[in-house]
Amino acid sequence: MRRTPIVQSALWEDFYKFSMQLFTFRSYDDVWVRFGLKNRSNDKYPLVDLVDEQRLRWELDAAREVVRFSAADREHIASFANIHPGFAEPDYQSFLQNFQLPPYGLAREGTAYRVESSGWWPEAMMWETKGMRICACLAGETLAQQKYGENWLDVVRRENDRRLAGKIARLKRYPELRIMEFATRRSFSPEIQDNNVGRLSTELLPGQLVGASNVFLAQKHNLPALDTMAHELWMVIAALADAQGASDQILRATQMRVCDEWRQVPLFVFS
Repeated sequence: MRRTPIVQSALWEDFYKFSMQLFTFRSYDDVWVRFGLKNRSNDKYPLVDLVDEQRLRWELDAAREVVRFSAADREHIASFANIHPGFAEPDYQSFLQNFQLPPYGLAREGTAYRVESSGWWPEAMMWETKGMRICACLAGETLAQQKYGENWLDVVRRENDRRLAGKIARLKRYPELRIMEFATRRSFSPEIQDNNVGRLSTELLPGQLVGASNVFLAQKHNLPALDTMAHELWMVIAALADAQGASDQILRATQMRVCDEWRQVPLFVFS
């Protein structure tokens, strides 16, 4: 049976990655970076015991092949020009047309895996959520198999629906509450996340679900694609200053420098 990869679309991505990518494309496209994946819970959930190395490598290779922006994908990204015109500008659209995830390295380190990729910042940064999602899905699959046996997928689907129904019922008791779906990096699987976004969009009270961070699912379920602000920009710009021998005072100042540059591009309103 043909295996379906976990990463199935270039648009199956949190919207904030595109807004930050556009920022780095405009201001830091000549910065060479190295991204790495670290499991901070490896003592409790050692990835080497939960994730088969061959399967992990297959998924990472598949992601490099799948994450290509078709004309339809680029058109959809360009539709966010109402948020910032840069999404539709020809040079960024050309960048997306030629985009491919940079090569990666995978190695065992004790009970952990080291997954790293080096490249220009606007390119290498897109490995972050994909690497996290692949490892989370594979580890979750193993844990479910260990707990539920050969019928693990049916059990997971039923348990997910049971828990989600309870949460939806509770949320509906608070009509004034507004929520945003933001599960792409740590969802159990693409199927479960798709199911949950669809149910939230149809079963919550009108207006309670304000949007989804996942660009693909937002489009599929006719929801606004919304974003947050990740710490990546602050981390990398501080690291660049540190590499140049910056003093502690200058390092601290990089935190406000990011905010100033975000406003000066000019780019996005904080959300």
